[in-house]
Parts: sequence; structure tokens; C-alpha cells
Amino acid sequence: CEYLLKTITSDGTSVLLGYGKSGKLIAKILNRENDLSLYIINRTPIKLEVEKLNNNVQCVSFDSFDLPDNATCVIVAIDNNSETIELVNDVINKIKDTSKVLFIDLSTPSLLSGKISDFIGIKTFSEIAERNIGERKNEINKVKEIVNKKTVLIVEQINRNVAQLYLHQQKQHSL
Repeated sequence: CEYLLKTITSDGTSVLLGYGKSGKLIAKILNRENDLSLYIINRTPIKLEVEKLNNNVQCVSFDSFDLPDNATCVIVAIDNNSETIELVNDVINKIKDTSKVLFIDLSTPSLLSGKISDFIGIKTFSEIAERNIGERKNEINKVKEIVNKKTVLIVEQINRNVAQLYLHQQKQHSL
């Protein structure tokens, strides 16, 4: 999701195909949390007030839609079946210049494969996730080092304080 937010521009509209579990998560992140404009194409109607999406969302059905002129990203978040294959073909055909649009395909098998030469798919996201996991493991090791160093310093300080308290009690006791 961090990758999506870095890649998707705020000056255009993202087209989201499908509003199932993946689609809802993407809509929440892009629209509700980051106020990006969305154009959702879904099989069934969506009640925006129930979904708590911002005002910059438009929802249309598979049957009739016109893509917004400022579409900068198309996110495919639907199952791969005959109906959705037709929808993806319609969307691609309605885009004047596909080289200016970022395509993201979350379907398996890919609905964009063979239709769009350059798109981000599940394999790319897996590679990004692997890199992120590696980076986070490095961060965890750095935190462990810091905690270990601080723990040693804290233990040393506690030992000094206990020693001073012991000496103070010994002086009080000998008087």
C-alpha cells in the first residue's frame, strides 16, 4: 500500500475495478485515509454513506460506464472470469493512451497479461513485500542493539544507586 501511495498521483482519478475485500481495502487506503479521487466500477451498487468514503468518489456498474478524462491509474481488484475479462477489455479500449496510465493488477491469473505491456502485478508486489520485510528485519536488529546498550547503561546506573544507598545506610548505622 505504501508503494501505491508513492506511485499514484493526487492530480488524477484512480479507477478501481471491483469492490470486494481487496477493492474495499484499496478504497479505504486511497480515499478515506488519503483523500484521493476514486472512480469505482462494480457489479452491484455501492452505498457511499454506508462505506464512509469521501465525496470525491463516483460509483458505476459494469453495464454502463465512461472513464473519467483524468484517469491516471487503473487498479484491477476482481476475480478472473468471462464477465470480468470483458470488463477489463472495455476499460482498456476506453483509455486513449495506455502509456500514460498506471495499471495495477491484483487478479490471479492476471487479467492484464497480454493486454497491457507494462503493469504492476502480484509478482511485483511480492518482490516489494520481500524487500520491505528485509528492511524491517534490519530495523529490528538496530532497535535491539539500542535497547541492549541502554539496558546495560540502566543496569549500571541502578547498581551505582544501590551501592550509594548501601553506603549511606552503613554510615547511618555506624553513627
